[in-house]
Amino acid sequence: MEELVYNQLKIFKDLTMRIIDAVNFEDTELVLDLMDERQIILNELDGCDKDVLIKCANDLDIIKMDLLLESLMKNKISDIYNEIKNISRERKTVQAYNNNNSSNYSAFVYEV
Repeated sequence: MEELVYNQLKIFKDLTMRIIDAVNFEDTELVLDLMDERQIILNELDGCDKDVLIKCANDLDIIKMDLLLESLMKNKISDIYNEIKNISRERKTVQAYNNNNSSNYSAFVYEV
């Protein structure tokens, strides 16, 4: 179980790094798409052991990266942050396809 959580959080971390790059390049649509992908990962981790989740998140510095992303979006490029908040209100849900088990998921847009 721990290996599964760790691998999912590695994907989550990679997506977060890609979002940070997209924020720096002011690519709002890419930011939204990547946030949708992150939400799918979070949905897949729902219900897993919280202690394992916290341990793996700490090992991968997930919380620090998320705080960096939020700070970038709020302070450095607040216009994109506000635009994403407005667009996310319009995009209530997105349909995402999970290739691992061929199931359809409805992922809510990540609220920033």
